[in-house]
Amino acid sequence: MKNIALLVMDVQKVYSLNHSRLKVNNVESIVENINKIIRHFENKNLPVIYIRHLHNPDGSDAGRMYDFSGKTSKIGFKKGSLEAEYIDDLIIIKGAPEIIKNRYNSFFNKDLADLLNKLKINQVVIVGFMTNFCCESTAGMTINASSGVISWTPSTVGDYDVTIEVTDGGSFDTQSFTITVAITDVLSPPTGVEASEL
Repeated sequence: MKNIALLVMDVQKVYSLNHSRLKVNNVESIVENINKIIRHFENKNLPVIYIRHLHNPDGSDAGRMYDFSGKTSKIGFKKGSLEAEYIDDLIIIKGAPEIIKNRYNSFFNKDLADLLNKLKINQVVIVGFMTNFCCESTAGMTINASSGVISWTPSTVGDYDVTIEVTDGGSFDTQSFTITVAITDVLSPPTGVEASEL
């Protein structure tokens, strides 16, 4: 049986403010469509999980976020800033869970995986910003909290630097790898979820 949840990802003012370097065209109509999907899930009594990207004001938890804009750039999504707030028109369901992240991939920490396991969710629908960063990273990688197995489907050819940190009690170990993806052909295309299936 499918247990489906909606992940509403990073629908934050950084994408709607006129002065923002990340301003998205037609953001109002995008949020309107996201709201329709939120209402659909709410009407079906299906879980809606909000995900918000936040960083310490000094950027100390930014990781590789500078890869997008360069080290000389100011880090965005700062806690307490206007750009980090949800877009005003976004429907926020009272009592719905919120996951805070500081990486593109929402599975970077265990909070999302733990919540999905607790709710017995085995399928997610992802809406939000930005498809080519946070949405795609979250859709393409999962970490099984029980086994520690990482599943990842890269979307483009190239070299990917991966650092894995394993924590066991008070000690930890870190190893870094470069994974080279030479061909991205897959035998079967990804499948979507039709609204009628929800």
